[in-house]
Amino acid sequence: MRTMTVALGMMLLCACVNRPSVPRADPLDSDWADFERSGLAEVRIERRLYMRPGNPHFLIRVRVTNRGDAVLGVDLRDGGTVLYPNQWGGLSEPERGIIDEAFTKPHTLTSELNARLTADYRSGALTMIPVGGSIDYFREFNASGRDDIDGTDSPYLFVSIKGQLLLTDGVRVQNLLPAADSLYLRTPVAWGTVPASARVVPDWWTGVRRRRD
Repeated sequence: MRTMTVALGMMLLCACVNRPSVPRADPLDSDWADFERSGLAEVRIERRLYMRPGNPHFLIRVRVTNRGDAVLGVDLRDGGTVLYPNQWGGLSEPERGIIDEAFTKPHTLTSELNARLTADYRSGALTMIPVGGSIDYFREFNASGRDDIDGTDSPYLFVSIKGQLLLTDGVRVQNLLPAADSLYLRTPVAWGTVPASARVVPDWWTGVRRRRD
């Protein structure tokens, strides 16, 4: 009996040791990067940069998916209150070291803002997403274009993501902040062209210049 017990133990040990390992998938191989998920929405950013005819600056593509059980409203009217590219640079590995970056502090939810968003939802002033549906928007970076990006000689590139997304289903109001600090890309970067019918949110400084003019 003792011999059988020892043999069985050896068989179990060998089974554990000989089990083939499963290689871990490289997250940079995925087409989209996850940035936030809540009870109302999932937010992802494509690992591709975009250009728009007649515009010298690159854009990112953000996808918002309704994960709730009611029609979702998202406020895309202001370039400063969406997720946006704030900084970019080359990297020797897909991780930022010392971070030296200035950015605008996101709005906090107040009773006044909650009331305004709820009223805008009811009036149809927000961008509406059906249950289980998604919308994409493109957001411009205000200073660089494809030639700048393609001139990077580093193996990786980061695009810092800042801002927020203001969401409501008419009852709940959420202020989604990016869970990750940056979008990481391999170089050479994949490029696309913004479709003519796409939803483009102008950068915050463009809106400021227009208001000043």
